[in-house]
Amino acid sequence: MKKIITLFLIGIVGIILFIVVKNMANGDGLLTISCKSAQNTLTIKIDPTVENLVSATTDDGEDFDLGDLDEKIQKNGLKKTVDDLKRKLELTKGYACFDKK
Repeated sequence: MKKIITLFLIGIVGIILFIVVKNMANGDGLLTISCKSAQNTLTIKIDPTVENLVSATTDDGEDFDLGDLDEKIQKNGLKKTVDDLKRKLELTKGYACFDKK
């Protein structure tokens, strides 16, 4: 009985380790963009694995409205939409945007 329990626990630990290594190698799909200005920092998280694809918050915890960014990503693609968003924030709001890994 002890052997069965030990093998079961080793199997569970093996599965967890496999999932962790897989996520480290492939990434979890999360793209984080950090935009900084003189007044505050804006963090934009784009995660295709959740229902709310895009979330944006300022450094004081307030939500930042990005409009219909979900629809733009589906229409134009992720890379083009993110590049356009960074360019728009840099030109209109005075942010300097960087991708986080």
